[in-house]
Amino acid sequence: MKKTAILLTLLSALLISACELPLKEKQVLKLQQETNRNMVIILSEMEKLQTTSLTSYLDDHPTRRFYLNGKSFAKDKITQYLQSQYRSLNGQKLRVIDPRVIVISHKSVLWSAEISVVKTDKDGQTHGEYRTDSWLWQKIDDRWTVTHFNLSSSGM
Repeated sequence: MKKTAILLTLLSALLISACELPLKEKQVLKLQQETNRNMVIILSEMEKLQTTSLTSYLDDHPTRRFYLNGKSFAKDKITQYLQSQYRSLNGQKLRVIDPRVIVISHKSVLWSAEISVVKTDKDGQTHGEYRTDSWLWQKIDDRWTVTHFNLSSSGM
């Protein structure tokens, strides 16, 4: 399922970018660094149980959907869902494993990684999970936004 979602995301982005000129190595590196910086901001806030930067980066288009363990959410619903999940936690620690940045075009970048998550609930109990993330970033109106993401997790 996750491989199919990543493949469909990648194919969609490739179709969008089919008419663009090839990127130079410096351009690819710059886009990779920019995407990594944006992901560090989002994941750092997630560790702090906040959704401010996520909300600002998610695309507002009403047809956009974001996925958590196969469940589809619109932008407002995903932030509400995460905020409700965060209320039951004292904290969480995310460890990014094997991050990859695939530059598709000047305006499309796919970031993916495996992430180890350790959550601490209000009672001090810790719970671990392992998840895979894929995030499609697109430059719309000169601003990088997340137009799709898929987070799939399993208990550790």
